[in-house]
Amino acid sequence: MERNYDAIDLMKFVAAIFIIGIHTAAFTDFSPLLNTVFFQWVGRLALPLFFVSSGFLLSKKIQKHKESTREIVVSYAKKVSLLYIFWLVFNWKWVWDSWFANSENSFSNNIVHFIAEIIFQSTFNGSWYLASCIFSALLYFIVLKEYTIKTRVIVTAIIFLAVATFSLRLNNGMILFMKNVMYLPVSVFVGPIYFAIGDVIAHDTVENIKANISMYWLGLLAAVLLWGAELIVKKDILISTDQLYIYPILVYFIFSLVLVADIHIPYAYEMRKLSSIMYLSHFSFIFLNHGFLQSLHLPATVIFELTLIETIIFGILILKLRKVEEFKWIKYAY
Repeated sequence: MERNYDAIDLMKFVAAIFIIGIHTAAFTDFSPLLNTVFFQWVGRLALPLFFVSSGFLLSKKIQKHKESTREIVVSYAKKVSLLYIFWLVFNWKWVWDSWFANSENSFSNNIVHFIAEIIFQSTFNGSWYLASCIFSALLYFIVLKEYTIKTRVIVTAIIFLAVATFSLRLNNGMILFMKNVMYLPVSVFVGPIYFAIGDVIAHDTVENIKANISMYWLGLLAAVLLWGAELIVKKDILISTDQLYIYPILVYFIFSLVLVADIHIPYAYEMRKLSSIMYLSHFSFIFLNHGFLQSLHLPATVIFELTLIETIIFGILILKLRKVEEFKWIKYAY
């Protein structure tokens, strides 16, 4: 499957663009319906695909060095933790104002809640994804290591179903702790099922997928139809389209089909790093754009395009700077 990694890198880059589109409501001004379909529905698959990609690549590495599973997973957790710290420092002003400067609670109380958010949710926009990657890797590949893949998939699926179900009842008196921990769009418990899917796909082969390609396309079609049905059924109770039960099945077929795509891209591995930087930096650029350009009343599409260009340029700059001796530390940005 090594030769198919370029397709994964392209998929992550496209997914990063969709995520920026979601948070800028890119098409709202000229077609709210198109924005809903393109970003709130299709675009919501982007982060699950990020998760599956991480689970897949980690699983492939473990398969090559099974005797070093714990060391590989711990190393991965440390790497993501450093990534978290880098972007926490990058967003320090926003974090300080949100958590401490403008809070009416005591400093000690804020610290406790801040630590809880690092573990279970978000301290800055998008950080929950990093926390979930760490939690998912440790849970799936270490805590559940001795169980079969089938059992691990079942356990992580139960966790996902529980969080998705609780999330639908957030407005019905759920206690604060459960609301913070179990809110699907930003909960660390989202990731494990997608890491499990990545592991399942990693144990498959390109040859097997190609031999059964028609079944994968039929599976994707069935998943899309169920996806549409779930959107219709839940349209009056959805808080966010992150809360769809069908997503794990849908991304399984999408990711499998991506793997068999015969795509070769120069600097694809750099594109993978760029995608991570785009995701983690775009919140800051959106904030800055709205702050400095608010008086211009720019259309959402322009804000989307501007944010996309800014994150790409910023990402390329980081990738270039890491080659300079004085800026080697900047590798922790991705």
